[in-house]
Amino acid sequence: MIHPSFGRRRLCAGLMIGSIAPFQLFAAAGHGGEPYAKTTNKAFDDVVFDLEFAITQANYRLTGKNRVGESIAEMRDTDYPKGTLLHFCNSQIAASVLDIRPEYLLNMPCKISVREIDAGKQVIVETYLLQTGSDPELDPILESINATIREIVEFGTGD
Repeated sequence: MIHPSFGRRRLCAGLMIGSIAPFQLFAAAGHGGEPYAKTTNKAFDDVVFDLEFAITQANYRLTGKNRVGESIAEMRDTDYPKGTLLHFCNSQIAASVLDIRPEYLLNMPCKISVREIDAGKQVIVETYLLQTGSDPELDPILESINATIREIVEFGTGD
């Protein structure tokens, strides 16, 4: 039988890794250090719907949708702020990038976080943009991806 404290230790270790590793991962993978974020007063579900629509309109494919907030609410059998992570990718653009730098796969798929703040009165949409300025061959593609991601976020938030 597994000791009851084993789960707590794993949870604490996971939270520590979860709070430190993402910044290091994104920095090493070419993501900028700061997220690109917009806040809106729109309803959470409307923001997610509009983001999914904008993703498809930009010729990206939604590859995953993680409803983390809902999962936590179910696990705890209580209210919890909504939070969803959307994963998306454009295979043609991905091929263009990977043909130049196969190791860049770590940066894909693109991700957008959507979460309630201020007790559900507002929604914040965040993403990490790809870092540019160090590879003249990739920079035009990455700048185009960043512009598209900004447009997706702005459509979702109504900006």
